Amino acid sequence: MQVFFLITLAHLIEHMAQAWELWVMNWARPDCLGLLGLLSPWLMKSEWLHYGYALFMLIGLWALRPYIKSGKAYFWWSVALWFQFYHHIEHALLLGQKLFGVNFFNSPVPRRRVIILAPLFPSNR
Repeated sequence: MQVFFLITLAHLIEHMAQAWELWVMNWARPDCLGLLGLLSPWLMKSEWLHYGYALFMLIGLWALRPYIKSGKAYFWWSVALWFQFYHHIEHALLLGQKLFGVNFFNSPVPRRRVIILAPLFPSNR
């Protein structure tokens, strides 16, 4: 559980660094790659990294669920597990688009956000 927590915390810190780069340092959005991205920009742009982390989170939430015994903690852990299952499917679809060179919904680029629900949102978002 502690290893899972530390890896999840590192991921959160990466997103906080990206927000800092975007909102405080006024960098262009494609340049906001977080701390790891400063060292290895190619890694942060890799769909394999994002898919791997989504899979890690799904497996971790599923494997640790039996240790959350009952009550509100069990309920919210289960909610997190279901959200992560959806998130994992999205990253699997994004990785599939990248591997097969086919973009859903005739998009000129792979959809990065809410891929499954993309047709419900305007294309200018």
